[in-house]
Amino acid sequence: MRRFVFGCGFAVLSLCLHAEVKWLEKDYDFGLMKEIAGPQRGVSRFVNVGRDTISIFNVRPSCGCTSAEWSDAPIAPGDTSTVAYTYDPEMRPGKFDKSVKVLLSDGTRHSIRITGNVYGTPESLASLYPAEAGELRLSEVALNMGEVKYGRRPLGFVNAYCLATDSIIPTVSSTVAGLSASPSQKKAGPGDLITYTVTFDTQACGEYGPLEGELTFGTPGGEGSIPWKAFVVPDADLLARTAGAKPGVCEIAPEPVDLGVIDMAEGSKPVTAEIKVSNAGKGSLEIYRVVPGSEAIELSGLPRTIKPGKSVKVKVTVDPSRLNEGPARIPVTFITSDVRNPLLDMHVSLYAGTPK
Repeated sequence: MRRFVFGCGFAVLSLCLHAEVKWLEKDYDFGLMKEIAGPQRGVSRFVNVGRDTISIFNVRPSCGCTSAEWSDAPIAPGDTSTVAYTYDPEMRPGKFDKSVKVLLSDGTRHSIRITGNVYGTPESLASLYPAEAGELRLSEVALNMGEVKYGRRPLGFVNAYCLATDSIIPTVSSTVAGLSASPSQKKAGPGDLITYTVTFDTQACGEYGPLEGELTFGTPGGEGSIPWKAFVVPDADLLARTAGAKPGVCEIAPEPVDLGVIDMAEGSKPVTAEIKVSNAGKGSLEIYRVVPGSEAIELSGLPRTIKPGKSVKVKVTVDPSRLNEGPARIPVTFITSDVRNPLLDMHVSLYAGTPK
């Protein structure tokens, strides 16, 4: 018990011995600084307003972009000491918000906040923000959201660096239903960074399969676009809940469709074949989309819905003028409500050539 009381008393004594300091600059703003000008230096001062002599034990910036200088000389009561820090703007265009931690000899910790905005060089902007859009430079030259399940709302991000010499209000639009982008701030000034959160609402779009479009970023000085794409697939879990005990089942025959040798000579007529698409399930089969793996292939006669136990004949047409010479095994993807296999591939096998 005595040791415990002694320990508590020592802790209270230590608290009482903590130095009192008054910071004259706790926040330091570098303002708008040019990257080309190189590292910039700032200084913060503090006064020892206590009764005991202290010293600076250690100083640690929050990242490698900032270095610090200080003296570990004793600081008598009433004296002033300084902490200097240097920010390196190389390849760091845009706003920054960092901290410099100061540890005094009595164990107390203090924090200096340093902020600023770096106006980048053409070289760093071209590297970090390669796409141009009027008075903006964009971090992405294209945005690919990959495979997306229907019903989901995936997110993507595009950072924009403002080159304008005055405050502007950029705009953003898309060519795809359900695709939108919201900025982190409406107005942007010289050197500002805007983060656009790109949202794709698959239900608002209402389409399946490969989708392509553009996001256009506009400013008073012009605009620029980046391509966007995604591949929307059915959500098997959602299909299972909807179908219950009576799902539709897609079957395709023949597989593959063998067309043999196709004449590619100029004026050659399209080659056709017939396949049978059946619903072997107990519930309706919805055909959302059919995606041929080549522009040379077209399908016709396929309905949107096939009733349980029914089959339909579908015509497959191949345009020889759009084929590449040589052997090919071209997939045709059926996107359906089949819970077990919502993406079912059929293949068209052929050899394209020109008779000598």
